[in-house]
Amino acid sequence: VSILLSIALLLNSFSVVFAYHQVEDEEPIIISDEKLAIYEEMKTGQTLTADQQILFYQKLGYSNADLAQIKEKLYKNDFAEIPKNKNRAYSWYEFSGFQHHYQETDNYCTVACTQMTLQYLTGILYTQGHLDEVIGIFGNGKNVSFMITALEQYQSKNHYVFRSGASVSFSTFQNHMLSSVKTYDAPATLGLYCVSWPYAGINDAHAVTVRGVTSDASALKIADPWYENPASYVVNMRVAYNNITTHSSAGYVF
Repeated sequence: VSILLSIALLLNSFSVVFAYHQVEDEEPIIISDEKLAIYEEMKTGQTLTADQQILFYQKLGYSNADLAQIKEKLYKNDFAEIPKNKNRAYSWYEFSGFQHHYQETDNYCTVACTQMTLQYLTGILYTQGHLDEVIGIFGNGKNVSFMITALEQYQSKNHYVFRSGASVSFSTFQNHMLSSVKTYDAPATLGLYCVSWPYAGINDAHAVTVRGVTSDASALKIADPWYENPASYVVNMRVAYNNITTHSSAGYVF
């Protein structure tokens, strides 16, 4: 009896999160109430600043090595621009096995991008309805920083950060897009405030996931969740950059 009581008390301090994912024979994810409280603190409805993200990871108890990598992703800007290959002899770096999904409602672009990212990283297809609850704020594609709470709860292969487009140079953006494939093997997502996007109107807010980058970082292959757009298409790197620097809450997670 005492053993059963001890187990019951232990489980009482944890929340069992059934992710309602569309995969059979998976165990439910167990997250402590303490960590769930930290995730809830992040749901402010405001774009996450770099300092807020550092504090978030510190509260989660990440190691000094992890925090050092996170800080580098958040603050480093002294990258050299990658010259475009004038001979067009570039190759594509792509996420092998990446699967595309369209968003299920008009404001689920951020949610669908989270779904695609988590499926690539974990092999689990979480439902968009569940991920919308986890993100905690309506799926506004203009602010992809809201994705971080879901990405950190359900995978550990990459510690995602949000960079405001206004805080990065073009060369930094190039390098981050390239490293998302070559170094981290973790898809990045762009939070657009559109001025010249090929499949969106002026001032439209949208989120798209990056499924490939050219070796000279001159172009991106996009996974677009909007159901009237092509599932995949190529966008010039400079065009992508111009569409993440036009609003204070636009940017990207990687």
